[in-house]
Amino acid sequence: MRRALLFEVRRVTSVWSTWILLGLIFLVGLATSLNQLRGQTSADDFPLGAVNHLTAGGVLAAAIGASAIGAELRWNTLRALYTAFPRRTDIVLAKVGVVVALLVALSIVCTAVDTAVTSVAAGGTGFDGAWFGLGTRSALVLVCWGVIGFSIAALTRSQVAGFLVPVAVSFIVEIGLLSIFPSNTLASVLPFINASEAISVGVPAVEAFERAAVFGGWAVVLLVAAVVVLRRRDA
Repeated sequence: MRRALLFEVRRVTSVWSTWILLGLIFLVGLATSLNQLRGQTSADDFPLGAVNHLTAGGVLAAAIGASAIGAELRWNTLRALYTAFPRRTDIVLAKVGVVVALLVALSIVCTAVDTAVTSVAAGGTGFDGAWFGLGTRSALVLVCWGVIGFSIAALTRSQVAGFLVPVAVSFIVEIGLLSIFPSNTLASVLPFINASEAISVGVPAVEAFERAAVFGGWAVVLLVAAVVVLRRRDA
């Protein structure tokens, strides 16, 4: 596992697209926070600093996750990797682990910076349970977007699908389903609706964590399926 992790860290740090996507998530969150300085912001808006980077962070995290496996599947370099490191599960978990570590670290940095900006806009601070809960859920949601992107890319053998499928389901399929079949029960099991509710300031903390758990459940199911497929399928 250690060798697989070291290899994956070296691979990620040598791919510019990963750093560009991470930087875009940071910049979008910062721009959203800075925009609050232009409007009328109250102390109630202080917790938004914990989630501003998810304005577009989710879809970009999916792209990061998809790139961790999609390019190797596209160019068939995964076959050589499997030959060098025959323990396939270790390879997959190392890839996912590095993606998770990057996204958690980024979420922490974004939350700290955006909160500092938002505290200026809100005219004070409010480091309470609501802010801490939002920060925790924002990291979880960002990670799950990345894991889902990785898993779909692994299952479809397509980096593009790892990005486009989550985006299409989130912004087209789920909205279409709920417009045709408006139902709280249906909404409670759809992944990306739950992800959105999990980082909403107006949702009570207990319900928000339940929503985050549903989204996390979808990510885990897809990841398990991806691990099984990558263990058994010819590279």
